[in-house]
Amino acid sequence: SEPQRPRGTGRLVVVGGGLSAAQLAAFACRLGWRSVTLVSRSELTVRPFDVGGGWVASLLSPELGAEEAAFFAAPPEERLWQLREARPGGSLTPEARRRLAEMELR
Repeated sequence: SEPQRPRGTGRLVVVGGGLSAAQLAAFACRLGWRSVTLVSRSELTVRPFDVGGGWVASLLSPELGAEEAAFFAAPPEERLWQLREARPGGSLTPEARRRLAEMELR
């Protein structure tokens, strides 16, 4: 038999300021939690992508962008540093922020 999803009835705190935390908060609301609070160490950041535009340039062109080319040419330790620098922290897509704002009104 399929496991049952827990149904919320009380208050829930979700810790995080990124897309996963926002999705979890929205899911908890749909499960029926009476109160869902999203706690983040900083202001919520809204970006269409989790990384800068230079990293997604290849989605628009078949050729690697300068940042992507530098990444693939670098040794593993440098790649790790580049990845950490490229992701300045959690962010929400504009759509996720809009959904959170709608839930705040309820």
